[in-house]
Amino acid sequence: MAQSSWNALVDRQLGFTNFSPELHQTLRKTRVAVFGAGGNGSVLDLLVRAGFMRFVIIDGDHVEDTNLNRLPFGQNAVGLPKTEAWKRHLLAINPECEIDIHTRYIKGNDPAWLRDALRGVQLAFLGTTDVEANIVAGRLCAQAGIRMLIGPASSGSLVVSTFRHDDGLDVEKMGRFATEGTPLEDIDYPSLRERYATALAFPGRK
Repeated sequence: MAQSSWNALVDRQLGFTNFSPELHQTLRKTRVAVFGAGGNGSVLDLLVRAGFMRFVIIDGDHVEDTNLNRLPFGQNAVGLPKTEAWKRHLLAINPECEIDIHTRYIKGNDPAWLRDALRGVQLAFLGTTDVEANIVAGRLCAQAGIRMLIGPASSGSLVVSTFRHDDGLDVEKMGRFATEGTPLEDIDYPSLRERYATALAFPGRK
C-alpha cells in the first residue's frame, strides 16, 4: 500500500483530538499480538482499519460455519486455519501489513516458541477461552513488559481488563491463583478453571 493509500485508510480519523498524525505513525509501527483468533479475534478488523499494520496472530483452530456470525469471513474461509483466514482478510484491507501467524495452541510445556513470537511486540490482546493458554500468555507478556488487554469475547470475559505490567499486577496475581512461583509446565490448569471464570467474569457458553 502506497503512503497515499495508507493515509486514505486513516483519513476519517485525522482531526479527532486523540488521533494526531504522531499517534497514527505510532500505530503504524506498533507490533500487536492477538492470542485467539475467534470471537475476540474480531479486534483485528478494528485494529487494521485504525491504522495498525504489524501483527502476530496465534490460534490452533480452524474456521467453522458457526464462527461466521461474529467473524468477517465468508463461506470460502470455512476449513481454513483461523490464522490464515485473518491473514488474508487483513492483507485485503492493507496489502502492506506485516503478519506472522502461528497455527498452534499455547501450552504450558512449550513456552519457548511463544517467547520468540513475542519479540518486538508492544501490545497484546488475550482472547482465547482456554485457561492454560491465557495463563501462559499472560505470564510471558508480564515478563516481557508487554501491555495486555483481556476481553470481551463472544464466549469469553464480560469485562475489559488492562495490564500495564509496570505495577507488578498480572493475570495470576489478579486471579489469586497462587501459581506465580510454579513452573508453567507444572500448573494444574483444569483446577483453575472455575476460579479463572470468577476472576474475569468469564461465563463460557452458559
